Amino acid sequence: MKTLAIILLFLIAAPPAAGSDLAASVRHLAENVLGAGTVTSLTVTDRGATVLLRWESATFRTNQRVDALKDGLVAEAQLATGSILGRLHTVSRIKFSIMRAAAMLAAGENNRSGGLKLTFAASLGGGTYAPAAAAPPAPSKPAGGTSSAKD
Repeated sequence: MKTLAIILLFLIAAPPAAGSDLAASVRHLAENVLGAGTVTSLTVTDRGATVLLRWESATFRTNQRVDALKDGLVAEAQLATGSILGRLHTVSRIKFSIMRAAAMLAAGENNRSGGLKLTFAASLGGGTYAPAAAAPPAPSKPAGGTSSAKD
């Protein structure tokens, strides 16, 4: 019985798991960009490698044109997820959804290898955003040219 009491005391007195510290850091970083109270759901999985995140859009305005709305959502996603990936090196992937009230405006993912990918809701005309492929580097010109050295 004493062993059980000691185990229970240890479990009760144990510090919070590292996942909760990571979740608090993720929330802090996201809300620094988006505004206090905008993160509505947050889960850390895969031993801290993946974050599932949902937030209320900070840029959505009903009187904006659809292309301006989409641009704002892309910027929001880049800044919020980029701030997390830039500071928390244990996180390698963030899956997220951007909401307005109960309606989903966009969902996507940002990760260290593929970058941001975003799918817009049908109410915004659908479509996707993915970064343009980087252009191949221009071939370098061989060093040469004229020389001022005399024979």
